[in-house]
Parts: sequence; C-alpha cells; structure tokens
Amino acid sequence: MNVQPPPYPKLVTLEAKLLAVYFSALVAASLAEVESCRSGLGCDPIIGPAIIFEGATPMLIVLLFAPMTKRGLAVVGFANFGGILWLRLYSVYSGDTIDSLGNLLALWTFGTFLAVTALVVCNIYYGNL
Repeated sequence: MNVQPPPYPKLVTLEAKLLAVYFSALVAASLAEVESCRSGLGCDPIIGPAIIFEGATPMLIVLLFAPMTKRGLAVVGFANFGGILWLRLYSVYSGDTIDSLGNLLALWTFGTFLAVTALVVCNIYYGNL
C-alpha cells in the first residue's frame, strides 16, 4: 500500500470555514446596522442583516469550497467583514437603501467574482485543480 499524506495537512475544515465566513458577515451586518441606527439615517435592525445575507450568500458558498489554511481563512474573513460593512455604510450614507437592486447586484457580481478568484488562487496554490 502506497499511502501518501496530504500535501497540506493544516487546511481548515468545512465547518470552520462556514462558521468564520458567516460569522464575519453577521458581525459586519450588525455593526453597520448599529451605525445606521446611531446616525439617524434609518434603523431596521432585522431587515438589514437579512438583506445582506441574501446578497452575500452566493459569495460565501463559493468561499466554502476554497481550500484554506488558518491564515488564509483569517484574511478572507477580514476581507468579507470589510466589504460587507463598507457596502452597508455606503448605502446608508448615500441615501440609498441596502435592498436596492444596485447594491444587491454589486454584492452578487463583485463579491462572487472575488470569491471565484480566491477559489482559483487557493486551488492553484494548494495543487487541487
């Protein structure tokens, strides 16, 4: 029997990726809603995070299939956090709503493009393609 060990044994599991990616999105959505309520520009504590998850889910599903180490997962989590927080705050301060079609399409297209790029780079780097 010729059993070879995996080339990168320190890759994180699917559960860890799911928890980290969705938790970073939830924290970003919640902090953005706190800022939205604090600034008096419109407060909707339930619908804001729900709409963000609706728009971010395709991007987050793609990221679940990317092989990552702990450091890569931390980078992806912070990037996910920053992108969703920026999108929500931008939509609040521009006078637009988060559930407008432009914001959801931006999150779907740009976020999914970046997630696919991360997937391809991780697969090339870790040799799984």
